[in-house]
Amino acid sequence: MLINIKVTANAAKNEIIKKSDSEFVVKVTIAPEKGKANKKVIALLSDFLEIKISDISIERGHTSSRKTIRIPDTKRVG
Repeated sequence: MLINIKVTANAAKNEIIKKSDSEFVVKVTIAPEKGKANKKVIALLSDFLEIKISDISIERGHTSSRKTIRIPDTKRVG
């Protein structure tokens, strides 16, 4: 299953806001340097969706604030 996210780096707090079943806003306190923000986004999504970090991958948008994320098809989102 693919979900779309909009990432805000350097935010005041880490937060996930669900817009719809396949669209989220993810705020992270980390700067977007050397993939650190991407790792934090994946960790937050893992906790939020209750799935393993290894089951989450960035399909598109590695260097963009808009990303397409792949999660297991069997997972019900938020």
